[in-house]
Amino acid sequence: MTQLVDPETQQEAGMIALYRKTHFSEKKGWVSHEAENNYERMVELQNQPTPEGSNPLTEEEIFYEVLGVRPSYKRGLGHGEAPPSRKRVAGYEHPNVDQLRARAEEAKSQLEEL
Repeated sequence: MTQLVDPETQQEAGMIALYRKTHFSEKKGWVSHEAENNYERMVELQNQPTPEGSNPLTEEEIFYEVLGVRPSYKRGLGHGEAPPSRKRVAGYEHPNVDQLRARAEEAKSQLEEL
C-alpha cells in the first residue's frame, strides 16, 4: 500500500486521507461523483460525536463501513496480499503428518491382531 505522509505533522496519514489523495486532483477534481460521496461519508462518520462510554470508530472501520470489504481487495485502494488459495491450503501438510499416519496404521494393525 502507498504510504502518505502529512506535510504538516510529518506523520503517516490515515486511510481516509489516502483515499482522498488517490481519488482527488486539485486540477481535475474527483475521479467520480461516487468517490466524492464516499469521501464525504467517511469524513461525516469521522466527525460524528462518540456516544458516552463507547470508543470512536477507527479510520479503518470507517473506511470499510463506507466502501465494504472483499477478501484480498481493498476497495478504493486495490489489491493487497491475497489469502492462500483453498487448493494450496488443502494440499498443505505438516511435516509430522506422515510420521503420525504411520503410527496410526501401526496402532490399527495391533488392534486388529487382538
